Amino acid sequence: MRPINARKLIVLAIVFGAAVLSVVLVKHGASAHTSYYQYLPIVAASPPVYVSQVVNAPSLGGGLRVTGEVETLGTNPVYSVTLELRVYDLSSQLIGVFYEKTALLATFPGQPNPFEFHAPVFEWVWFEVNLFSWESSIEQNIAQVTVTNIEITYDANDAVSVTTIRNDNAQPLSNVQGVAWTLRQGNFISPVLVTNYLPPGATAVFTTTHLGEGGPGPPIIQAAAQGEVVP
Repeated sequence: MRPINARKLIVLAIVFGAAVLSVVLVKHGASAHTSYYQYLPIVAASPPVYVSQVVNAPSLGGGLRVTGEVETLGTNPVYSVTLELRVYDLSSQLIGVFYEKTALLATFPGQPNPFEFHAPVFEWVWFEVNLFSWESSIEQNIAQVTVTNIEITYDANDAVSVTTIRNDNAQPLSNVQGVAWTLRQGNFISPVLVTNYLPPGATAVFTTTHLGEGGPGPPIIQAAAQGEVVP
């Protein structure tokens, strides 16, 4: 790992302020479960979210693919989290900067929210993932949907998950989105429309294929879901 020196820490803090409190660095060729964490000094109020996982995932069509998860630090949801991927070459020269949002609009306490980058860079040596921006409130009233069960079937190559969700809110929900993922699956981590309407207490299911996640034992699959509260 190339350490961030004090001068770089100061520059990042000035340019991005509190939006870049923590940086996750990963070297080329690092193990899927090996990430290097370095934290910037607090120069303003701490951000309400953090990058909890980062993986150099299997590429889809060439280039660099990075997946990961964001989680909240507090007790309130955080919205529209944008992440920044900065990619460097052997000389530590910046060769690309990319931005992506989390898969789901809201990040709720206790519910990781995945993200995914596809960067058209090839001669990279290391990269870092930064928190870039977020919103503490939005116009839509988004509510968390409970994941009650994830049933997994798998063969030597792939896995399929069937996720059951339930509306434990007092109000019905519309535009219910769900996503199930592993950080190393060989296909896109993409949310799906589970249902247009989910009454209180009602359940729904959605199915996800996870390419390359078969093998001798079932993979660890996570899922999350949320919807808009119907007035």
